[in-house]
Amino acid sequence: SIIGRTVRINDVPTTVVGVMPEGMKFPFNADLWLPLSNMPNLAAQKRNQRSVQLFGRLTEGVTRERAQSELKAIAARLEHDFPDTNKDISLTVMTFNERVNGGPIRLVFLSLMGAVAFVLLIACANVANLLLARSAARAREVGVRVSLGATRWRIVRQLLVESVLLASLSGALGFGLAVFGVRWFDAVTQDVGKPYWIRFTMDGRVFAFFAAVCLLTGIIFGLAPALHISKTDINEVLKEGGRTGGGGIRARRWTGALIVAELTLTIVLLAGAGFMMRSFLTLYRLDLGFETSHLLTMALQLPEMMGGAALRLTIEGRPPPTGELPPQVTRLAVGPRYFDTLGVRLVRGRAFADTDGTAGHDVGIVNQRFVSMYFPNEDPVGHRIKLVPDVATGTEPTWMSIVGVSPTVRQRNFQDPDPDPVVYVPYRAMPTPFMTLIVRTPGDPSTMTPALREEVRALDPDLPLFGIRTMDEMLAQARWPFRVFGSMFAIFATIALLLSAIGLYAITAYSVTQRTQEIGVRMALGAQQPQVWWLVIRRSFAQLVLGLLLGMAGAFGVGRLLRSLLVQTSPNDPLTLVSIAVLFTLVSIAACFWPARRATRLDPVRALRYE
Repeated sequence: SIIGRTVRINDVPTTVVGVMPEGMKFPFNADLWLPLSNMPNLAAQKRNQRSVQLFGRLTEGVTRERAQSELKAIAARLEHDFPDTNKDISLTVMTFNERVNGGPIRLVFLSLMGAVAFVLLIACANVANLLLARSAARAREVGVRVSLGATRWRIVRQLLVESVLLASLSGALGFGLAVFGVRWFDAVTQDVGKPYWIRFTMDGRVFAFFAAVCLLTGIIFGLAPALHISKTDINEVLKEGGRTGGGGIRARRWTGALIVAELTLTIVLLAGAGFMMRSFLTLYRLDLGFETSHLLTMALQLPEMMGGAALRLTIEGRPPPTGELPPQVTRLAVGPRYFDTLGVRLVRGRAFADTDGTAGHDVGIVNQRFVSMYFPNEDPVGHRIKLVPDVATGTEPTWMSIVGVSPTVRQRNFQDPDPDPVVYVPYRAMPTPFMTLIVRTPGDPSTMTPALREEVRALDPDLPLFGIRTMDEMLAQARWPFRVFGSMFAIFATIALLLSAIGLYAITAYSVTQRTQEIGVRMALGAQQPQVWWLVIRRSFAQLVLGLLLGMAGAFGVGRLLRSLLVQTSPNDPLTLVSIAVLFTLVSIAACFWPARRATRLDPVRALRYE
């Protein structure tokens, strides 16, 4: 019913000619599409405007390389015809997936895949360890079957079938949990500000990959125990009653190696999760330069152009060196109550007055970052500066006097460790079609939305008001990658830590069971509890130390891999690494504690009779 109706957009009557399918937001969370010809700020003569991104579909039979070659030729021709605006400007062809999921997002996804692989390897090492441990208990069974004529291949095949069946049953249970878990995770992350194209779903490709992984893990990690037990010495097994026919030293070496591998992978995964969580906490506590509570933000009109721009700075009396361009600074146009609304107190000087920005009142306020770069040893108030665009606009920029210095307020990239030098100018001096309003409220800012809409409607019923969010909501959306992916890293690391602890506990407990008679003999001969404790945990302690050393070496590598994702966090952050080492050690000691405690409480008489 809306087709053919006229709506006013930017005070221009616009006819609705189509409705896109539900969920269509291409390319970047869009709700409304207008012809480029309707955008006055994108006139052909403004070659210095480079805010347009071009999306297209390759014609059938045209390769990406051919398209890149043609665009390269176009860029070269434009550079030749318009050297002032197109020098060193190139055109690059990339897929939509590369455009939206490249760079840091791709690194995050690869890191998460690595985390999943680590958890899988730890779980498989656990199962392989338990199968190796059980091989000793099944040695007599295998010995009897071999003595009755069973071939080695039949023994291996049976054990592999058992391993694959175990992996399949576990996989079926895991897949069921994953379906509900992924749906829940996708639901709770809908409102964190993530792009519409990032969705967590389970489809046929995921199921096929899942099934292949289950089959391969069942075969690969069941093969070593199967080959080990198939080498059983029949005479030794039957002579010893099956208690020592599990492979002895060779089996213990395999078990020890798998435990060390588990512990190493766990520490590496804990390090990755620790770095991501530390970055999130750092970002959450980052001083933005203003008080974020009780602030409501909204936008007026549609964003045809930004209120800020990067311009060349000229300081009166300080010409740039010959042959060098003046430095770039960011210019922002703000109202006279801007700093009061944000709760920002100027470091020196004064705020804007209502008359600033009119003829003869060309003034500006700079931030402390600007002062540290261009006036490190003097007071900038009273100095005059000029902001010059890279491309001539037909009007000569005027000198403006610096009347104040503000704290460094993070305006754009909240996680940038080095905020830009900023020059604030009165909005009256640089009015733009796009304005962001910030309102400070005495109570909950979200309750003020209806009243603000009424105020704007009273001024102009056709004035579009959109993007209404509290400042805290806007910050939460800006931080969504750290919240979502940091939480996922933490979940995987917790699972890995639990799996390693369970594996260490199981192997230690099984070792106590296998050595019950030995412990009984030692206690009967006078061994004290501390000696029994050390007997039980010394091998686990050695594995723990080795795993800790190898894991810490891997943690340094993970830190460097995630360097580009970390916010003011060193990839060698000592607090994170020490915390991980302490947590890992405590959990590992707790895993070994209960089997060792049980060993110290054995009755020597019953232990000697244990079979």
